[in-house]
Amino acid sequence: MDQGVATLELHNPPANAYSYEMFQQLDAAILRARMDTSVHVLLLRGCGDKFFCAGADIAMLNEATPEFKYYFCLHANETLLRLEQTPKLVIAAINGHCVGGGFEVAMAADIRVARAGKAKVGLPEVSLGVLPGTGGTQRLTRLVGKAKALELMVEGKTLRVAEAAASAWSTRCTKAKTSGRRSPSTRARSARQIERHAPWVTSSARCKPAES
Repeated sequence: MDQGVATLELHNPPANAYSYEMFQQLDAAILRARMDTSVHVLLLRGCGDKFFCAGADIAMLNEATPEFKYYFCLHANETLLRLEQTPKLVIAAINGHCVGGGFEVAMAADIRVARAGKAKVGLPEVSLGVLPGTGGTQRLTRLVGKAKALELMVEGKTLRVAEAAASAWSTRCTKAKTSGRRSPSTRARSARQIERHAPWVTSSARCKPAES
């Protein structure tokens, strides 16, 4: 934690694919940050500079029973709902490829800031014969509209981050060449700038408006 900004890192190189254990840790970290009054902003990023997250660990799922897969997917949905509904502002720093379940993790954040370059984002699950299973069908539709969301999902399209920004999936595309821990990144500066504002104002601003 640094100056009111708690950094949560998805750490399973090289692709930062998530397992049940990783999501248990993420879930616990979200709860700790929620209850920590010194934390006002959560900054979510992937380990390294090539991947934000490539989704679920396929090797793990290939060895799992149908019952485990069901409860694993259920817990993943619960974790992302907790992330989405936490009163602290959540920024996803897209520092590399962000596909499949990783794309769904990023969509649970309030703000997505992507690093310009060759990294791809999208929901290519259809090529594996499955649908996005952790809220992607709903969140992507809310972000880019029904028609664009359907196009991306049924064609299994992946986009460069600049294209994703143009379609409103991400809120900003930066030109930083590196997001290494030792050099201050645009995402960290943005998080600290937000953190300086009154926490209750930030929390109130991110709440969903009442449906008419």
